[in-house]
Amino acid sequence: MRYQVVDEAIPQRMGHLGEHALLEPFKRAAQSLIDQGVDGLTTSCGYLSWYQQELAAWSPVPIVTSSLLQYVSLRQILPANRPPLILTFDESTLKADYLTRVGIPAEAQVAGMPADSEFALHPRRRQQRQLGNAGR
Repeated sequence: MRYQVVDEAIPQRMGHLGEHALLEPFKRAAQSLIDQGVDGLTTSCGYLSWYQQELAAWSPVPIVTSSLLQYVSLRQILPANRPPLILTFDESTLKADYLTRVGIPAEAQVAGMPADSEFALHPRRRQQRQLGNAGR
């Protein structure tokens, strides 16, 4: 297993990918991993569903940008009255356009984690460390 950090991918940008040009930094990171010989790519951020189509078309290896890609399959195996619930670190930023780009209905149920939960705090701590290191 190999990993590559995309320094530009801080939480305040991930929920607004339509306003930030992060496709190229993700392509560079993916290319670095491909050059190291990986035969598949995945990411750890659901917001990257925004770039699924572009990265899949560009990449010579399979790429899964988001766990949101599982939604359509889950919807087909769950009872009709029990749609999947999407959990995210900030429900106010996981908007319908992120969902519909990967075939999820705009009205899908989305819930954010409590602001003081580790799930919500961890990305924000990483962002603070990155911003602090940038000033050095």
